[in-house]
Amino acid sequence: MQNKITQEVIEYIDWNEFFRFWKIRDTDCDEAKKLRADALDLIKKLQNENFYFGEAKIEFFDVEAQGDDIIICAKEPVLLRLLRQQTKKPQGQPYYCLSDFIEKGDKIGVFAITVGAEFDKKSQEFAEADDMYLSLLYASSAQRLVEALSEYYHKKYLDGRHGIRAAAGFPSLPDIRIMKDIDKILDFKSIGITLSENYMMSPLSSVCGFYITNPKAKYFAVGKIGEDQLKDYAERGGESVSEAKFWLGG
Repeated sequence: MQNKITQEVIEYIDWNEFFRFWKIRDTDCDEAKKLRADALDLIKKLQNENFYFGEAKIEFFDVEAQGDDIIICAKEPVLLRLLRQQTKKPQGQPYYCLSDFIEKGDKIGVFAITVGAEFDKKSQEFAEADDMYLSLLYASSAQRLVEALSEYYHKKYLDGRHGIRAAAGFPSLPDIRIMKDIDKILDFKSIGITLSENYMMSPLSSVCGFYITNPKAKYFAVGKIGEDQLKDYAERGGESVSEAKFWLGG
């Protein structure tokens, strides 16, 4: 589905992350206020120009859990290895894995969203003209808009129900190779996304992951991975421990 920049999407922009991109800690300072105003002016300008805002592909599938793995019942079943929290917690607190939030009869949403190559092109053009401020303004606005659009669709498809949005490479899904599985399910190229050998998405302002609709689902970070789980994870994927460690940032 093709997208336009709407006021509803703009309202989902996470300005804290926007300021983090610019390394601004005091979000009430004059610099931050000017930066936000410039970003909103840019977005408004793009709205008025009907600027191409990329595409989204979102599909829902039956899903089942098998231990710390889940199986997505797409055209061909896709098994995803997941990781469980191990860092010691106070007694009685659970150690989460995303598979804990998959129950019989659940559906899982698989999404890929991009703001399109035009944002990257504009950013590059301004960089080549030595206007780094506008170059970075395009890049940072693109990052926030793609996340805002992902949140917008999350709320739309949940339709008031509770659920979580687990993005590839984020704290609950630290192994970015999962992008290859998402590509297999959705076909990134159909919406203009390509995936490099190192699992970098292009255009840069693209995101993919899962909408988990179970009302019990919670956001969490996997955190530190112990050697026992690392070995189990490698065995489940038919790879060496060193390879698994490399991709998990060990």
